[in-house]
Amino acid sequence: MRNVSSKGMEIIDLFIDSLRGRNLNSRTIQEYAADLKHFMGWHEYQGMETCQNVLIFSFDQITLKELVTYKEAMKKVDLKPSTINRRLSTIKLLFHWAHHHGFVRKDSSKHIKLLPLPKSPPHMINNEEEKRLLDAVKAHGNLRDQVILKLMIFTGIRAGEICNLKVVDVKTFQKSGVIIVGAENQRRKVPLNNMCKSILEKYMATNTNYLFLSKKTGERLTERALRHLVKKYLDIAGLEGLSAYSLRHNFGYRKAAKTSMHKLARIMGHNSLNTTMTYFK
Repeated sequence: MRNVSSKGMEIIDLFIDSLRGRNLNSRTIQEYAADLKHFMGWHEYQGMETCQNVLIFSFDQITLKELVTYKEAMKKVDLKPSTINRRLSTIKLLFHWAHHHGFVRKDSSKHIKLLPLPKSPPHMINNEEEKRLLDAVKAHGNLRDQVILKLMIFTGIRAGEICNLKVVDVKTFQKSGVIIVGAENQRRKVPLNNMCKSILEKYMATNTNYLFLSKKTGERLTERALRHLVKKYLDIAGLEGLSAYSLRHNFGYRKAAKTSMHKLARIMGHNSLNTTMTYFK
């Protein structure tokens, strides 16, 4: 990485200081700083010939054309598209901040385009990873959390539908248990496997009305709280890059291997078969 002028470092330090109140983790802030040092070192090096080999940083000298040249230079050294896009996004953040604080008259980064990213196949959770996740919630969570994770893994229902479940929506007295979910005009029955049926019967004895309540407020669990809860156990299990929505996707792909498209559409509550087709490709 090339050296950066004192003026350039001053700008970087001011920008990084402005981020510290945004609850960003230290690694993210370090990446921002490294990205900007790389760009500023490259920018100042380009201008050394006209500045008698003296490193000088100036926002107003950075044009859209120069940013495009920088993007092309990164492509030539075979950086990953995701790395190039991260650096360009950091530059966009810097220019937005600089324009807002009057350091630059024009935001030259506004029209720089990111690289298209290749679509990677979804991360399917294998049996060993599924066991790690269930072990994590069993070891570190309560009965409520165990029920939530098992429903998300084995029924594929949406986060919002989990939060809106009421005791009356659970029918475990039937031979094959079901839960009834969805908006009022689009209610549907989702089958339960024996594992979900058994733990729901145990859990329901402790609740009335809404099935899942917040420990803090005693009210219905919110979607935001549920996503945070799922993320916590995914982290404990060491499953990176996954979310509550990943569990629904995982259910869809697994079920597609042994279920017809129309049946899967009914179970997952898809309004269009085009959505369901995703799981059969």
